[in-house]
Amino acid sequence: MNSPEKQSPASSPLLDLLEDPIVITHSLHILPGQALYEADHPALHYFYVKEGQVRVFQVTGTPQWRLLAIIGPGDWCGSAALAGLPQYGSRAEAVEHVLVKRIDVQTLLPRLCSQAGAAQEMIQLLARKATSAWEEQGRLAHDDVERRVIQALLRFARSAAAGVQDGQIVVRLTHEHLAQAVGAARETVSLLLSDLRRRSLITTGRNRIQFDLDTLQQCAAAPRSMRQAIAP
Repeated sequence: MNSPEKQSPASSPLLDLLEDPIVITHSLHILPGQALYEADHPALHYFYVKEGQVRVFQVTGTPQWRLLAIIGPGDWCGSAALAGLPQYGSRAEAVEHVLVKRIDVQTLLPRLCSQAGAAQEMIQLLARKATSAWEEQGRLAHDDVERRVIQALLRFARSAAAGVQDGQIVVRLTHEHLAQAVGAARETVSLLLSDLRRRSLITTGRNRIQFDLDTLQQCAAAPRSMRQAIAP
């Protein structure tokens, strides 16, 4: 199965800055199930993913955490450290063997002030993440649950959890994690996935959901009253 996931770039102003001996970095190998950081850990480091898949959860104090992001090679997490917050406020967990660079923000930030190209790249990176988060919050507030599920599948189709098989997207995700991502009960999400499967919009297997990208995008854009008529 070929993967559409983001590949780690060979070089960029920001990545070049990580090779600066003044910026303190450490390469870390994280085993599956282990955390890069916990919600209550002091926010001291920013993380660059070189290999593997990381899932970031909002820790709510209840068993129902919310899945915020699935990231892979070439992506970053731990922005609470850049914001100067005392704690991360979320948990970043390795899904498979992960290789990351852990960056000390106290040495990174002063160097960014003197490296215009790296600073511009960092600003654009954080602006894209903020814009994506605002859009997601808008969908959670205004979309019905079915559209939220479809939009989440489309979002994860561009993540490290996705691959391509027979011209279709395959997202490796449990019903529980999908429910966490859209803020709904797992039972509700499972029923919606069964309905999408009945309409031949998706096929499912063990921890996998497969679909045609164009068809699901058309379904996401349609009014609720018209979605039943959409077929692959």
